Parts: sequence; C-alpha cells; structure tokens
Amino acid sequence: MFPRLRDKRFWFSGQMNFIFQTHPPFRAPYSGKNSLDPNYEKATSRVMTLYTGVRLNNSTELLVDIEEAGGAALSTGLVLPDPPIWTLCATRC
Repeated sequence: MFPRLRDKRFWFSGQMNFIFQTHPPFRAPYSGKNSLDPNYEKATSRVMTLYTGVRLNNSTELLVDIEEAGGAALSTGLVLPDPPIWTLCATRC
C-alpha cells in the first residue's frame, strides 16, 4: 500500500480488523437479563493497531504498539472475567 522506507532503521506497519455480527429473530421460551435478545440484531466492532519501531544500534531496537478497540456487541455483550478471577468467584461468591 505504501512504499518501503529507504532507511531500514525505521519500521511502520498496521492492521485493521472489523467484525460484523448478526442473528435473525428466533423463538426463545426463556428470556432473562443475561440472555441473547430473540429479536433481530446486528453489531460491528473494530480493532486497529499501529506498530512502529526504530533500530538505535546493532543490538538495540525500540518498539511501540498502539491499539484502539471499540464498537458494539449483540445483546449488550455480557463478558465473563478472566479464568483465574472466574474460578475464585465460582468457589467463594
């Protein structure tokens, strides 16, 4: 997409991911606070990353990764915590 830099000391690259989700309406005999909405839904989320780097000398490089994420989720996107926290909560809560 972009021409390569002539100076090999510098590095710039990036990545963009867009995720589209949808589901048709469906019959749901049960519906609760943490249930998927049975009505038609659609949502889009994104993650964009910029990678940069500079070679300071033959043995040292400085790398920086900048990331942005956002968007929406189906039925407000209930997410469970990481497994160690979830395990602790399941045994003590």
